[in-house]
Amino acid sequence: MIGSIALALTLQTAVEITATDRIVEVGGLKFEDFIAQPLKPKRGAKTVLIVHDWNGLDSHEKNYAKRLAEQGYIAIAVDVYGQGVRPTSQKDCSAEAGKLYQAPKTLHARLAARLVDPKAKYFALGFCFGGTSVLEMARQNMKVQGVASFHGGLKPLMPQVGSRKPAVLTLHGEDDPFVPKADVAAFHASMALSKAKFEFVAYPGAVHSFTIKSDAPKSSGAAYDANADTESWKKLLEWLKATK
Repeated sequence: MIGSIALALTLQTAVEITATDRIVEVGGLKFEDFIAQPLKPKRGAKTVLIVHDWNGLDSHEKNYAKRLAEQGYIAIAVDVYGQGVRPTSQKDCSAEAGKLYQAPKTLHARLAARLVDPKAKYFALGFCFGGTSVLEMARQNMKVQGVASFHGGLKPLMPQVGSRKPAVLTLHGEDDPFVPKADVAAFHASMALSKAKFEFVAYPGAVHSFTIKSDAPKSSGAAYDANADTESWKKLLEWLKATK
């Protein structure tokens, strides 16, 4: 059962949009999603789920939702941790993400619970932990047209279900130290065996978390990269427009 409590706010942008907080119930727990969409969505507008990185849903995902709404999409930033669960330290972030890495069926159920409209054209994108999550959606053949992973982990959490049908876009930092070259090679091999449309874009010099603005140095292994951020956004928009 999914219930919602929403408060809409009209934002003044080039394309007028609304931003909405929604409380969602899944498996007896409450989650706080964020929805942004054009004030007057076009008929057949694509719906894009956005899955957060390991620190939970915050302004990063909400800003992407607003930007996508300005492009005409219905964007839902999905909370998979739970209402009020927003870890701040690396230890706590790792612990929260680890709970779902160790219980992939729970993660899958929380994601699938957002795919409720049989008429919607669903897509999904995610960052880091969220990038791994949306690749799981593809591997489990959830009812999405395509998934886009931004600097996500590439190892599967569970075996693939049948032939992979959703289109897959992987946006990767070429120098990401947290994703071993062996994982990249194995991912390419698995995709070669699938029947899905697949694109893998590696940004030279970029490391992990290249879309997330911070003062962290590149030597830390997780740092913002302005060029990769800009180019990956452009690629996402091209891919969303082209993928049916």
